[in-house]
Amino acid sequence: MEHMLQQILQEIQSLQKDNQFLKDGMQELNQNQILLAERQSQLEKNQLQFEQNQTDLQKNQLRMEENQVRLAQNQIQLTESQSRLEQSQSRLEENQVHLEKNQVQTNIKISDIHTAVVRLENDQPKDIVALLETFDDYFCEKDSELAILNHRIFRVESRLERMSMRA
Repeated sequence: MEHMLQQILQEIQSLQKDNQFLKDGMQELNQNQILLAERQSQLEKNQLQFEQNQTDLQKNQLRMEENQVRLAQNQIQLTESQSRLEQSQSRLEENQVHLEKNQVQTNIKISDIHTAVVRLENDQPKDIVALLETFDDYFCEKDSELAILNHRIFRVESRLERMSMRA
């Protein structure tokens, strides 16, 4: 009996050890459960942060796509502006050529005008003398014509006078 009691006592001690082991295991499980709950909470926070980051990333991607569209539009406008600038430059070069031609022609005309003015200045006294001679000749002719006309008028008046006296 003693032996049995000892066995029971050993069994009880073994059960107590097992019970303590189970309590320790339970306590460890509870701690692990708390730790798991904390980790799950942290994971949920991380997931929310990840979702927020993903939303931000999508917004950034949309902004980037919008910026790419604006960049493409700006590039088109820049290309059009560059084309207009090249056309303007071409017209400017053509106008420059025309201006240079006109300047040469103008210089030639100015030279011709200068030559004509010098010739006129040199020939002016001769031209004035020639004009005065022409006027003198003209007036002399007219004086002769007037003298002849006066003589005719005098004759006509004399005849009229004689006729009026006869009548």
